[in-house]
Amino acid sequence: MLRDGKLPLNERLCLRFFTASAVPLKRNSFSLVKQVSVTKEGGIYMKKVQPFSTKALVSVSLLTAMSIIFTRFFSFIIPIAGLPALRFGLGEAPLMMAGMVYGPALGGLGGLAADLIGVVVNPQGAYFPGFTLSSMLWGILPGLFFYKRNNKNINIKGVFIVVSITYFIVSICLNTYWLSIMFGKGFLVLVPGRLLSSVVAIPLDSVMVSTYLKYSKKYYAGW
Repeated sequence: MLRDGKLPLNERLCLRFFTASAVPLKRNSFSLVKQVSVTKEGGIYMKKVQPFSTKALVSVSLLTAMSIIFTRFFSFIIPIAGLPALRFGLGEAPLMMAGMVYGPALGGLGGLAADLIGVVVNPQGAYFPGFTLSSMLWGILPGLFFYKRNNKNINIKGVFIVVSITYFIVSICLNTYWLSIMFGKGFLVLVPGRLLSSVVAIPLDSVMVSTYLKYSKKYYAGW
């Protein structure tokens, strides 16, 4: 309670602790404390938030379904060195959207679900766990760049850079390495064809992601 218009020392220290903990985590979906305030009686009031909101889970589920449809039904295989080593489609874009808007954790879960469900719904070759990791990274990496930054000046140029970096790490490096293991081919033999595919896919995915961010009203400053 208040004493001479001031809080007791122990309550002041407690308030400082919770305030310092709450401020940097204010927009973190994993934080249990969103804000701390003092009531008229001098007590501490903590507003708790759920780790994942229903709206976020529903939105990520829809984006995951889009990724499955684009990847398993609206993509096509391009042979490289006589092997089905390149799948061209737009299934990565919804996972990147999920990570950018709803965070790397939900983006990664969306990627995990998209790969495992997609293998069951319409398998395109033998299952390889490395591609499950890659699918998760499609949502995690863009989320690490965008989520919690609340940068209102992000435009299509910034999206293009993030998409390009993600493609380089996941598609050109990791997926090419997984394919070299599966088919017993040299890494460098598969790289040129995958680079050519990325040159086409990156601009398309960047436009799709930018459009989604624009209408999500969380990021984006325009073209």
